[in-house]
Parts: sequence; structure tokens; C-alpha cells
Amino acid sequence: MDPTLRTIGPLLVAVFILLSSRLAIATEPEPRETVLFNAGWRFQSGDPDGPRDSLDYAHLRSWLLPSGDACLPAEAGHHRPDGNPGQDVPYAQNAFDDRAWRQVDLPHDWAIEGPFVQDFPSATGKLRYWGPAWYRKHFLLEPGDEGRRILLQIDGAMSYAAVWLNGHFVGGWPYGYTSFQLDLTPFVRIDADNVLAIRLNTPPDASRWYPGAGLYRNVWLLKTSPIHVAPWGVQIAAFDAAGARPTAQVKVTVQNDSAATQTFEVRTRLFAPDMPNPHAVAESEPVQVTVEAGRHAAGEMSLDVPHPQLWSTQHPQLYRAVITLEQGHQILDRQEASFGFRVAQFDPEKGFLLNGKPIKLNGVCLYGDLGALGIALNVSALRRRLELLREMECNASLQPTIRRPQNCSTCRTRWACLY
Repeated sequence: MDPTLRTIGPLLVAVFILLSSRLAIATEPEPRETVLFNAGWRFQSGDPDGPRDSLDYAHLRSWLLPSGDACLPAEAGHHRPDGNPGQDVPYAQNAFDDRAWRQVDLPHDWAIEGPFVQDFPSATGKLRYWGPAWYRKHFLLEPGDEGRRILLQIDGAMSYAAVWLNGHFVGGWPYGYTSFQLDLTPFVRIDADNVLAIRLNTPPDASRWYPGAGLYRNVWLLKTSPIHVAPWGVQIAAFDAAGARPTAQVKVTVQNDSAATQTFEVRTRLFAPDMPNPHAVAESEPVQVTVEAGRHAAGEMSLDVPHPQLWSTQHPQLYRAVITLEQGHQILDRQEASFGFRVAQFDPEKGFLLNGKPIKLNGVCLYGDLGALGIALNVSALRRRLELLREMECNASLQPTIRRPQNCSTCRTRWACLY
């Protein structure tokens, strides 16, 4: 053999092994995958023929409330009854032929399409936004998704949302102005077509302004490991921003959807605003958390941030927190959250102070719809709205609020009365 080949041969093998290992690392799936789920839906207004009582919220509530326990008081303790409501409804079944339904992409507000009816109340735009409507979507999962948790996140659905997957009632959320998540894992199919069916039914007296109708915000499919950060499970509070020891208090709630008690570490790293090559300005010591199967628990960390850049209306400096769940050398989940340091004070002589400087709050009463475009999320329209508000020197907004019944002793939520 040529001596040159003897020398080069082992070198080529080493290079091949190195490149192969790097390729394997590069293709290793992320612990959390977020998929925008807006395209390829089919839409139909109205319910199918037949009895509809089984689709009313009063009937579905017992099955629906357990799916929203994460947003309800801890003592709520709802338990899902036996049975599968809606199993006799054609629109919720995989075998139903929806090819004649209208194809739509989300976000979608079907009510803004009209027609206008002069006999309708003027406060709601003289548009019919009430009544049932259905959305269906077919989708496939990857072979590597087996063993992962598959979650559906709906950023806005107007309203009384009820969700089925492959003919099984999953859950829902009645209030149209808050986001919610549902766990699809028990009903998904890895190697076959999955059919998601969502029914909405806004009542005619739902609002004193135009509420819109439909899946009017983004919808996402989340894929996580069985041990993952719970929905909206990251809470960050900044303290003593202008004092001797500015700190960020981070609380992370973790859900254990595995079959056994698990122990792992939670770690947080903070990155400063506008850094071209991000480096952590603070990093917590790992916090060990043990969570029983099917339960959740929280880990808390405190991070010192010397001389933080302060958030203001002119310079909205935001820090980025990266939270990881680690078990051994494996990263189970990773979440990011943004927050800012600021000092807010009310003084009887100087009024409102932001970071020690007087500032007037110039606001408007701002509703969720976009005028003639309706309530469906439209990035270009929102950008134009923000530019106009900035030209008006607006820095605050008055949002409509939902008042709870004063005599309701059971309603302790901050969303709406679900009972």
C-alpha cells in the first residue's frame, strides 16, 4: 500500500466520525417544540341536524372544567365523569366528510363578514356574532413524537369552546378572552390521521361591544417531554431595581406527566437586553425539585443583577430568562420569558413616577377588535394601531373589565363565573 494512503486513511476515518457525531448532535430534537397550527382548517357555521342539548355548555361543563383546573383555584378539584359527550355528533367524528366545508386559515373571525342587519343592536356593530360554528383540522404526527406530551394551545376562541380529537371529547374553555391549553396525548395517533374538531357558540348577550366570533387568535401544537414546565408556569418578579441589591425572583412550576415520581434540577440564566453575543449576566444555582406522578410542584430561585438596565416607555429594556429542567446530562424542557426592571411610585405632590421621573399617563379605551377588520389577529393592523397611538403620545390603555357577580360565593377565579 502507498505510505501516503496509510497516513491519510485513519485521518479520513477520524474526520468522518467527528462529522457524524456533530451531525447527530445537530439533529437531536429540541426538548420543546412549538408548531404554529393556523393553516389548513375547515369551517362550517351551525350545528348538524339532530338533538343539540348534548352540545350545550350546561351539559358539557362537568367534562370541560377538569381540563381547565390549571386556571382555577387549587381547591376546585374537578374530576372528569365517565362517558364521552358528543360521541353521537357527526361533526366531531373522524368518519365525517368535511370536504364541502369552507377552507380557512387562522386567525379567523366569521362574524365580521356580515351581512349588516339594521335591526341588530348598534353597540355590537349590527353584525350577527352569536350561534354555533365548527372548525375541523386533519394532521399527522412524526414517528419521533411517540412518548411525548402533545398539547393544544388556543390563544383566543370566541367562545364556549369545546374540543374533540379523533371522536373523543378532550375539554375546552368557556371564556372567550383568555388563552387555554388542552392535553391531547391520551387521544392522539402517531401512525394515522388525527382529526381535531372545535365547536364555538357565543351567546347573543355575550357583550355590550362587538366580541367577534371564531378562532380569532393563533393556535399552537406543543410537543414536550412528560416532565415539562406547566402551562404559564414561569413567574418572574423584579425587586429593588434602583436599590443596593436588584434581584429577579423566578418561580417555575413543573408538571410530571410520567408514571413515576421524578427528581430533577431547575436552572435559570438571565441575559441582558440588546447583547450582540448574549452572555448570561446572572445564573442561579440548580434547584432540586421532586414531583409525584401526575402532580406539579414549584422551584424558586433568586438572582442578583447588578446595575440593571431599567425599562421605560422610551427605552423598553427587557431581560431574557432561560429556564431549563435537567435530569443528569439530559435537558427535559427549556422555556424562555422576558421581563424588565423598573421603579413605579405614586407621589401626592409629583404624581406618578417611573424610575424616579414624573410621567403623565396618556391613555385610550382600547377594545380588542380592529374595526372593519374584525377581531381576528392581524399583525399589520396592530402595528399600524401602535404607530398611531405612539404618534398620539399614548403610553397607557384602559381595558374593559368583566365584573363578577357580587353575591356569588363560589366564584373565586379571576376570569369569569364558570359555575
